[in-house]
Amino acid sequence: MAYTVIGLFEQASDAQLALKQLVGNGIAREHINVLIGNQNQESPDAGPDQLEDFFRALLDDGQEAKKFAEVARRSAVVTVQVASRAAAEHAAEVLDGSGAMPADETTGPQGSPSDAVSKAAAQPQKRFRSRIVNRPEE
Repeated sequence: MAYTVIGLFEQASDAQLALKQLVGNGIAREHINVLIGNQNQESPDAGPDQLEDFFRALLDDGQEAKKFAEVARRSAVVTVQVASRAAAEHAAEVLDGSGAMPADETTGPQGSPSDAVSKAAAQPQKRFRSRIVNRPEE
């Protein structure tokens, strides 16, 4: 998968709604992860260091990873792994429509996406509250 979309939600119920909406919009369940508070539904023993490590691997920016992990500890996070930019934008639209919080407002000043965010995601013509990260496949 080349893209990961991150949606931050204030309430666990919003994250669960986003999960249902994603699946209802044709995104396979196995490509979706939900983390609520400090408990990862996929891996209940995920601790604080694992959260920060997860975001650091995605974002390549220690400060931004730390901020995302802090938000994840007190809210809910939905991540979606997809293969194309179009699929990432579709997932971001679904997450945003389900109530995703603006990533820039929770992690830093608007207009300063991390270097790990694809250049296309940073272009002003299309703005999402969810964060689209373009990572090379390994």
